Amino acid sequence: MKRVLLTIALFASAAIAEGGSQSESPVILWNNAFLQAVRHTRMAPPMVARAAAMVHTCENDAWAAYSKAFPRTSS
Repeated sequence: MKRVLLTIALFASAAIAEGGSQSESPVILWNNAFLQAVRHTRMAPPMVARAAAMVHTCENDAWAAYSKAFPRTSS
């Protein structure tokens, strides 16, 4: 699984470095990088599902950290 996540990170960093078009959101870039990594590694379906869940959870956490929709409150 570590190899898969490393491959995803490698493809994602390459996709971000390319920049894509201005209309593509970072989520689209990361999803395309994820799909490219899945094709490259030829993972079994259960591993793809787990890796997709991890990638999408990270995307959501990154968005929520900077979103004004979820203001942080001090405890």
